[in-house]
Amino acid sequence: MFIPLVLFIIILYEISQHDQQLSKLSNQGTCYKILGTSHNRFVLFKFRDMFFHHFPFMVMNIKILYLDQVNESVLMSEEIVYYLKYYAAKCSTTMEIGNGNMAHTKAEFEIDLSVSPNVRYFTKYRFFMTEIHTDIVLQMSDFFKFADMFLKFKTNSTNVVFKPPRGFDWSIISNPKVKIKKIQCLAMMFYNRKIIFHYMKTIKIYRNYSDAVLMYIKVYNNSGEKMDQMLHEIELTGYRFPCYSIDNKFVIHPYIYLDPALTNIMIEFVITDIFYQHREKESLIVNHLSVILGQKTEIGFKYIKFLYYHFRRFQMRNLHTDMTNIRFLPLFKYSVRINKCHAINKVNYF
Repeated sequence: MFIPLVLFIIILYEISQHDQQLSKLSNQGTCYKILGTSHNRFVLFKFRDMFFHHFPFMVMNIKILYLDQVNESVLMSEEIVYYLKYYAAKCSTTMEIGNGNMAHTKAEFEIDLSVSPNVRYFTKYRFFMTEIHTDIVLQMSDFFKFADMFLKFKTNSTNVVFKPPRGFDWSIISNPKVKIKKIQCLAMMFYNRKIIFHYMKTIKIYRNYSDAVLMYIKVYNNSGEKMDQMLHEIELTGYRFPCYSIDNKFVIHPYIYLDPALTNIMIEFVITDIFYQHREKESLIVNHLSVILGQKTEIGFKYIKFLYYHFRRFQMRNLHTDMTNIRFLPLFKYSVRINKCHAINKVNYF
């Protein structure tokens, strides 16, 4: 069984003529400040299909590969990290990219966004740049349709990108002591999936919490000789946020799809606080889609709907059970069909 994975190709949009670009930016999106610098520097994003207003902070990892324009040989590479914090709903400037001193060179950019250092990215951008001949602002789309990023390409810049000083203390923004109420919401991401989990704490434990979280969902066999054998596992990344800030209440109803051949399984949800490293767990026994609460449960999820995945039925159902729906979360092994894209005489794929 093949489930197609849509490859989101990076698209470049010219915002306007240069004399109108800066004024246009102020109405485009959400502004993030680059931390650890002596001057105010910002990156502008335009979130798409968002399930809440903005992320509190992000880590941007920029990898640049410099290639000879003639023979495509690698000249050098570098990696820069920006620590971004939400600054304002609007701003009139954004990240700059220049020619630097790299004449007759092609630069390949790969930019990842993640919730914390050393955690898998939740989306990425990829593009090539040759020599810049005119100042221009471009809008980049990401792989998984989370946020367009605005970049300002400048002809007179001596640097390719700004390089902040090393040694920034990431814990300054990643470990606030978040006040946790009995009912909590998590905005979690898994490839192009954007899922709100709504849960309640069943045990009163006084702890410090930070905003960024990992969620592991593990599926175990719950019957026969291979009982307790792990069948599948996925990892999601995301943020805590107040449930009252959800724009659309319907998005707190995630669909989790199971393999119909597995009729008696245990599903374990583990929420890991990225900074403080403590964990909260819930285990569920799912027998023919009947759900029973497992043992040693500290939290209880609400509104989750378990369904069996039947390939042919999916082609006939509405958008709520469509594979492309952002709230569809498959908890089974499946094959991925990769669509290759030929760009600049080079095969690109994800």
